[in-house]
Amino acid sequence: MADEIRIELIADADGVVKSVQKVEGQAKKSGKKAASNIEKPLKQSAKGIGGAYKAMFAGIAAAAGAAIASKKFIEAAIIQEQSVHKLNTALKNNGMFTEQTSQQLQNFASQLQASSTIGDEASINMLAYAVSLGVTADQAKGIVTAAAEMSSALDSISFESATEQIARTLSGSAGRLAMYGINLDGVTKKQLQAGAAAEKIAGQFAGFALAKTKTFGGALEQLGNTYGDLFEKIGFIIVKNPTFIKAINFSTKALTDFINGFSTDKASQFMSDILIGIVDVARHLS
Repeated sequence: MADEIRIELIADADGVVKSVQKVEGQAKKSGKKAASNIEKPLKQSAKGIGGAYKAMFAGIAAAAGAAIASKKFIEAAIIQEQSVHKLNTALKNNGMFTEQTSQQLQNFASQLQASSTIGDEASINMLAYAVSLGVTADQAKGIVTAAAEMSSALDSISFESATEQIARTLSGSAGRLAMYGINLDGVTKKQLQAGAAAEKIAGQFAGFALAKTKTFGGALEQLGNTYGDLFEKIGFIIVKNPTFIKAINFSTKALTDFINGFSTDKASQFMSDILIGIVDVARHLS
């Protein structure tokens, strides 16, 4: 067609929309005029809001991307930190806290993880629970060991529930342990208060926790717990890194500045200018 007009809109490196006109035949003059009607408002509007978008996204992208990628590591570190905090609080409340005692119990949890499918953070939480009842550090370890063996042997009770049931025997009562096939007949109240139930249960179910790690499912659980430890280590590096914290603060400020400076009127005008330019082109072509 002799009077065909082709108008292409492209964006340069600065985000400013430009028009490239390719005009053929008799329509060359009107094509340039039509393109100009698009180019001018687009340049003016894009200059006003393009910079704001560019500044925000360029400034936030790296830090936000790092935060998202680090989410699992950070979550693992937080969970571990919270577990240790519970343990230390329980030790302090019962006048037992020392750095050495806390570390010994954490080491015990790590050793239990190595020989079972129970994550160390779960063990630390249950050690904290036991200590909060007023037992000694050694008694707490005995209760948690028995609970690990019992829960590994029986599908009908979780590690946490087993810990609670065994810990309750320290009051001198067998509680509901008979429901799980545990016979404490002949064990005196005084013996229960001294931790006899934990010793009996640990002996009755000895080896079940380790045996579970030899199954395919158990091996996968144990591998997952090991990865969890890796995530914790990386997470602690991140959350204690001042550079990373500054990057988060920068992202927050950049996003806040953008929100505060965002103008819906300016954005609306930008879209209006585009539409007006399109209408002008259509009018010139008609």
